[in-house]
Amino acid sequence: MLTAAPLSFWSLPLIGFAVGAISALFGVGGGFFFTPFFNVVLGLPLPVAVATSTAQIPFMAASGTFHYYRKGNLDIKNALWLGVPTILFSIITSAVIGALHFQDLPEVY
Repeated sequence: MLTAAPLSFWSLPLIGFAVGAISALFGVGGGFFFTPFFNVVLGLPLPVAVATSTAQIPFMAASGTFHYYRKGNLDIKNALWLGVPTILFSIITSAVIGALHFQDLPEVY
């Protein structure tokens, strides 16, 4: 396995900025870049890299939501009508599928 190169504290925000800019330009999620970066460059195991990349999604979503709200482009009523059931259903569905298929998951996870 590759040894992770030490990164300075200030390089991480710069990398985050670059990934955000590239993601916005190409219309892809940051995980497309973050997951391989965490795994290959920082040397994190793949399950940890995926989870770490996934954990940054709420922050990116909150930033975008705030931007649209500030510009007056957010319909809060419709966002709540869509968002609340989506969150509840995703939690319930994840719990059910996880409980039903726990034995089928590979040992690495």
